[in-house]
Amino acid sequence: MKAIILAAGKGTRLDGAAVKPKCLVEIGGSTLLHRQIDTLRSLNVRQIVIVVGFGAESIREECDGDTSFVENEKFAETSSLYSLWLARDHLADGFVVLNCDVLFHPQLLANLLESSCDNALLISRIENQSFPLGDEEMKIRLHDDLVVEADSHRRSCSRTLSHIGRRNGSARAASVTRCRRIRPHRRGS
Repeated sequence: MKAIILAAGKGTRLDGAAVKPKCLVEIGGSTLLHRQIDTLRSLNVRQIVIVVGFGAESIREECDGDTSFVENEKFAETSSLYSLWLARDHLADGFVVLNCDVLFHPQLLANLLESSCDNALLISRIENQSFPLGDEEMKIRLHDDLVVEADSHRRSCSRTLSHIGRRNGSARAASVTRCRRIRPHRRGS
């Protein structure tokens, strides 16, 4: 299993002013990037590829020699999907994709990696539609545990995607797989 961490963006939505890469924002004395790398390694994911762009050199300096990098030179004009495309040579034999600005409990990633499903996503259940969702969250609708709709511009949804996903095997052979819930995580609880 290989990990791809998408860390090319400026992160202006995260802290208001992009003075450093968003993955280097500290929470509780540790950067988001170190939290993700430490969690991955604690779960025996040793191959870690980081897609960098804004502040690429400062991200490289924060990592050890066991980390690989892919550079998105067009980070200011592209999205995380383009960053993932640049890392396409690493998308074989099983991988997990993480957005670098997602803070999560390590057990959530452990549950994802232990899933018996070939393809899996972490999602947060929205029980109370009065909880406001922003433009940044990817809203999804499920039917029989299959994603049937995804749109970041919707105001209502049945779930919100947490931007962490796993795939066993090559991404070139993508398929839709029915998957039971790993463990529900209710937003706001």
